[in-house]
This record gives sequence, C-alpha cells and structure tokens, in this order.
Amino acid sequence: MDSVRAAWLRALVEASGPGRRWVHAREIAAVLSDRTGLRQPANSQGAGANLRRLRSDGYAEADRASGWAVWRPTEAGVAAAVD
Repeated sequence: MDSVRAAWLRALVEASGPGRRWVHAREIAAVLSDRTGLRQPANSQGAGANLRRLRSDGYAEADRASGWAVWRPTEAGVAAAVD
C-alpha cells in the first residue's frame, strides 16, 4: 500500500476508534490534518476519493446516513493499519 493510502487508513482507524464507529469524511480529514501537521487541512472531497479507494481495496466500508456517506474500517483495514 502506498504511503498516501496508508495515511488515510490510519486516520480512518483513529477517527472511528476501537469500536469501529461510523464517521464522516470531514472527521477523518481532520484527524489526518492534525496527525500530519498539514498547513492546509485535508478536505472532505479529498477524503471521499481516498476512502473510495480504500473501500475498493477492502479496507473500508461505507453507508449512507441521512443522505451523507459515513465510513468505518473493515477488520482487514484495522489489521493493515497495525502492520
């Protein structure tokens, strides 16, 4: 896995917590921005694109809550983030 996808995966795992709760892309983007110290924060659009790639790789799953996409890591995603 490339470093960009790995960073997004770690941010997803951190944002969702140990219970793998569903989180919005903006929450994941905020975690990534805080973790990496980006001068310009990551945005929800960038998060969505990267999260869709993680979903296609089997590391994330998505659901729609009130019309908004929410995300959480799969078991494989949690395991990959630890490696």
